[in-house]
Amino acid sequence: MEANLEVIQGKVFDVIGVADAVIAQMAEKYLPLKIDGIDDKEGYKRVHDARMVVKSTRVKVEKKGKEIREDAVKYQKAVIAEEKRIVGLMEPIEAHLSAEEKAVDDAMEAITQEASRKETERIQARIDRLEFDYGMGLFGQNYKLPFEAPGMEVPLALLKVCTDEQFEQFCVKIQEARTKENLRLFEIEKAAYDEHERLVKVAAEQEAERQRLEAVAQAQADEKAEWERIKKAEADAVEAAKQKVIDDEKHAVELEKARQEAALKAIKDLEEKTKREAAEKAAREERERIAAEKKEARRPDKQRLFDFARMLELDFAFPDMKTEEGAVIMKEFKNGLIVLVNNLKIKAGAL
Repeated sequence: MEANLEVIQGKVFDVIGVADAVIAQMAEKYLPLKIDGIDDKEGYKRVHDARMVVKSTRVKVEKKGKEIREDAVKYQKAVIAEEKRIVGLMEPIEAHLSAEEKAVDDAMEAITQEASRKETERIQARIDRLEFDYGMGLFGQNYKLPFEAPGMEVPLALLKVCTDEQFEQFCVKIQEARTKENLRLFEIEKAAYDEHERLVKVAAEQEAERQRLEAVAQAQADEKAEWERIKKAEADAVEAAKQKVIDDEKHAVELEKARQEAALKAIKDLEEKTKREAAEKAAREERERIAAEKKEARRPDKQRLFDFARMLELDFAFPDMKTEEGAVIMKEFKNGLIVLVNNLKIKAGAL
């Protein structure tokens, strides 16, 4: 509803409300009014009368507005009550439809979650196999072996999209690379073992030669010392004899006797030394003989070990596998057997 005000003989009368045109008339008529100081009584009266007109109009408009608002509030409450009644009637219907829709949504979500769980388990099983069975590690976005193996990288993204058959083909190639690396490491270990044995043998030979040279040097030193002792003894005896001849020719016979005794003692010492060296030589030869006998005693076992290794290489029958998984397992067993046979031959060779 719109409110209209009419201006009749300078007064505003309220019909329903105040139109903008009436307010414009007020503004045009009253805004120019001014009071020229405290002595302008006419001007004060005009301003006061104009304000009363505006105030009375405002009060009437506010009163009318309040009446209209009260009606509006009553209408609003009635509308709200009817709204609640209608909504209350519709709520069971909507709740039923929501329950039906939610049941289907929940079932779909459960199916999606179960599929996601299975897919996560499938991918994790592949990761576990790469990490635990083949020792691979994740570097960036690729799984790699712990040694240089060109072409053996498995992208993480590929694990999610490749088929089981493709993944098994990857695993076969990875196992072949591991087997090749194991054989390479075995050859390195064998070469290191052979070199160690060679160095041990050389060291033993050098030690034996050192001991032999030391014994020869010691024998020469002992012999030299013995001859020097004999020479000195003879010189001492001659000097003593000369002195005795000078002092008393009567003692010539005793001097000769003393010289002969000294010579005999020197000869006796030399004989004892010769016997001692012969005994040491005999003991050394006996030790060498015992070592040779022990080595000869081990020879049949050594031959039996070599024969057993050749038998494993030539006569062992492996059953045929009907599945690719079985073939992979049998291949791993064959490779492990090769390593065991090689270790057996190495240790038999060192026997």
